[in-house]
This record gives sequence, structure tokens and C-alpha cells, in this order.
Amino acid sequence: DLTSPRPTANTLENGLIKVKLNPQTGDITSLVDKRSGHEFVNTGSPYALNSFRYLRGGDAPSKASGPTDVRISIEETGPVVTSLRVESKAEGCKGLTREIRLVAGQQYVEILDTVDKIATRNKEGIHFAFAFNIPGGTARMDIPWGVMNPLTDQLPGANKNWLAFQRWIDVSNDKAGVTWVGLEAAMVQFGDITAN
Repeated sequence: DLTSPRPTANTLENGLIKVKLNPQTGDITSLVDKRSGHEFVNTGSPYALNSFRYLRGGDAPSKASGPTDVRISIEETGPVVTSLRVESKAEGCKGLTREIRLVAGQQYVEILDTVDKIATRNKEGIHFAFAFNIPGGTARMDIPWGVMNPLTDQLPGANKNWLAFQRWIDVSNDKAGVTWVGLEAAMVQFGDITAN
């Protein structure tokens, strides 16, 4: 479907997918495959997709802070690419900018996160959460010379807080799936925030 993407104040849509942002947080609160109607955001999670969280050293994960003073604007409105720009304040940062893009005829979402980080020697953690709705899904990640399920292919007691992948992580069941490609993400963590 080569339908030109259409933006509104907080939604992007082409003929294949529709993305909706929360105007208070800038998080992606809905990602729908228009052909199947499947909602890819786990609406029962405290996170959405691309949810920024900042965690100070000794704080419990429940004390992680989100962005404030969120402003969403339409960045691109062309017949091929359309995007929304989310600018906000964020603890531990001089600023946080997130751009969400759709391309005509493509069934993927591009996310460009720019963190203007404040230099500090204090223990802290910046997290971008992705709460996908893939019931009973199997996680697989691309590692050098292989593919690993990070939840089952490690020794008992192995650290699952800081996992490095090469190009992609896939979470799929027999009906739906997501392949998440992080071009510059250094590390990932499965489950809730458990460490900084």
C-alpha cells in the first residue's frame, strides 16, 4: 500500500500502520497493524514504546522519572516521509528529542532518540522501554555468529541486565511479531528496569 503518510498533532498513519503518541509523555501508546488490527503496545504495562526513564543510583526502579514539559510538533509532511518531533525536559539531560517517522508503503517505524546528556560521575541509568504486546512470544537476539534466546540460552543466574546484541532483537509468536533494530543501542535488558 503506497498511501502517503498522514500526520496529525499526535498520530502518524500510512496504509499499513498507525502510530499514536501520548501528548503528556511523548511515548508511543498505540502501534496498530491496519491489516490485522493487532495492537503492538502492551497497554497493561507501566511503559509504552520508546518510554524514556531516568534512574538515579540507589533509587528503586519504581522511582525512575519520565520526561516533562513535552511538546509534540509535526516535523515532516512529505508524500514519502512524515514524522513527529517530541521535545522535552528530562532528568540527567540538557534536553531530550525523539523523532518518530513513517515511510509510505513501509511497515516499520523509525525512531530517532537524541539525548543531550549532562556529564556526571554519579551512578545513574537512562532507559528507553519498549513494552510490546506479543502474548507468549519468543525472544531471539542476533549475536556474533548466532542467534540466542536471552531468557533460556544462558546459564542459570547469568546476568540479564546488560545484554549486547549485534543487529536485531525479534519477539514473535505464531500470529504476530516485532523485529527491533537498534543501530546505536549499546545494551538491552529484558523485563522491568532492574539496574542502572
